[in-house]
Amino acid sequence: VVMHDGLIQQVGAPLDLYDRPANMFVAGFIGSPGMNFLPAIVRKGGTPEAVLTDGQALRLPEGLPLTDGDAITVGLRPEHIKLADDGALKGEVGVVEPLGLSTQFYVKLASQQLCVFAMGRAGVKPGDEVRLVVEPDQLHLFDPKSGDRIG
Repeated sequence: VVMHDGLIQQVGAPLDLYDRPANMFVAGFIGSPGMNFLPAIVRKGGTPEAVLTDGQALRLPEGLPLTDGDAITVGLRPEHIKLADDGALKGEVGVVEPLGLSTQFYVKLASQQLCVFAMGRAGVKPGDEVRLVVEPDQLHLFDPKSGDRIG
């Protein structure tokens, strides 16, 4: 059970809460490092996208109850963000934390610091421009007003 201010937010097995958090509080509470949150606007056309504040876009899963122009908050788990030469997102590396078995680093993206967790040695250093990709089925979408999960 995850509680906040004395109220039950979600009940379930730990991995169920991790994989399908009911709201932004649960999403940010479960997992280390914590989930990244980015404000976005839905753009529907051929392929639905979440357009970030800097104009970059992430492809959204099909079939969600979203309309063109909806404000959403996109949740990204650090371990689901991958370095890719053809990644849809571009940002600048800030702090790099080599942890031996893994590397945790922060990328400035859409006026936010995005935490990325990579197994092994990521080969990035502060100041590097990197491209990132996240599979649509690994995105978590939330209503920015209520904080509730969408879909």
